[in-house]
Amino acid sequence: MFRNGEFGPQLVLLDQGRLLVQQRWIELLIREGLGSFQDFMSTDKGEILGQRADRVRMRIKLDSPEGKKVFYLKRYDRSGWIRRLLMALGVCSRSRGRRELNNIYRLQKAGLATLVAAAAGESGVNEGSFILVEELSGYQPLHEFLESFLAESDRTEMLRGKRELAKALAKYVRRLHAAGMDHRDLYLCHFFLRPEEPVQSLRLIDLQRIKRSWGLRQRHGFIKDLAALNYSADHSGISRTDRLRFALEYFGTRRPDLRQRLFLRAVVRKTRKIGRHHRKTQINNGGTSS
Repeated sequence: MFRNGEFGPQLVLLDQGRLLVQQRWIELLIREGLGSFQDFMSTDKGEILGQRADRVRMRIKLDSPEGKKVFYLKRYDRSGWIRRLLMALGVCSRSRGRRELNNIYRLQKAGLATLVAAAAGESGVNEGSFILVEELSGYQPLHEFLESFLAESDRTEMLRGKRELAKALAKYVRRLHAAGMDHRDLYLCHFFLRPEEPVQSLRLIDLQRIKRSWGLRQRHGFIKDLAALNYSADHSGISRTDRLRFALEYFGTRRPDLRQRLFLRAVVRKTRKIGRHHRKTQINNGGTSS
């Protein structure tokens, strides 16, 4: 259950602590029949985008005085008995919905642009949880932007644009890691931007797996993040020079020292491992590896 003021004054406590709602959306959500924790957990208003045994992701359109408002609902069903026991003992966070909300606010506290939470809910260890976020209107995934940008731009514009994006992306990831967080799924598709101002509008999504760690676990998490970016860059027209520019900006140096070079070698090894895993998955799923 949530506490009043736990996530700042803009998220208002409702439904006896089971529900937090962004103040500006309270009237709209209640009018649309989403005024309690159970309303969100049982609603069928939205288009289902993905579904697994323990969670469902939906796109919900609501009519407001300003026009259609679009939200994304991620609903987590009750956890397995091991997770419920750990939650009851206080070993892990109360719910996955709360964890994702925590991650949104951790990123914002670190000065990193990300999703905006419209609502969140939890109700004990046996009843699941959810998070509702606002749509990133006018945004598109970074890898899709790169595909069209590289195809449509002249050479001078393309080189300048890639240089600026590499630096902006490196600064974002550097700040993420400086705050002690690793994403654990940091592919280009999880960065969104507005095509008219790509460098200034980078935002990170898919936040449920972000965690904080220390020591060797932290180093491993940072290597995995950079390897995921490096692997997805293989399919997005990113050159060796672009990668070097990213690395130098990430380290904040003009020339990497020995420790940094060893770190980059570990990133390359992890990138190859990710590639082998993806090819094996394709084959096992009936596809073909390239």
